[in-house]
Amino acid sequence: MLALLCLALLHTPPVQRMAFRKLRGLLLDKTRIDIQAADFRFNLFRMDVKVEGLTVRSSEAPDLPPLFQADAIYVRPRVGRIVKGFLDFSELRITAPKIHYYVGADGKSNIPRGEGDGGKIPDYGIAQADIRNGAFLYEEIPRQI
Repeated sequence: MLALLCLALLHTPPVQRMAFRKLRGLLLDKTRIDIQAADFRFNLFRMDVKVEGLTVRSSEAPDLPPLFQADAIYVRPRVGRIVKGFLDFSELRITAPKIHYYVGADGKSNIPRGEGDGGKIPDYGIAQADIRNGAFLYEEIPRQI
């Protein structure tokens, strides 16, 4: 009974907001990526995560356009594989993703640089993906001579 109460407590809005703040802090510290979301929910019974109004930007360039935005993201991670360091998702759905690659006249871009040599891209797997109404924008402001 106590275990069920603890699991139910983990699904409350304050705990979900705290989990998002922890995730945001981890990304800021390790990758210089800043994320914001209108809503963040996870369900440990269904093993899924829902994010609405997601914005991803470089913490080093908060004045530049965000690198990524999406109206909604739904993901079902395979937790056992993620614990082993392999990003593995049984399902991924992204609604209205927008990637905006921006380079200013001063050469500054909205791509997070991360730490050190940029690191290795993690191994990942996605069994089923559905991406709808996406857009990609490349914007480079010419340098003034």
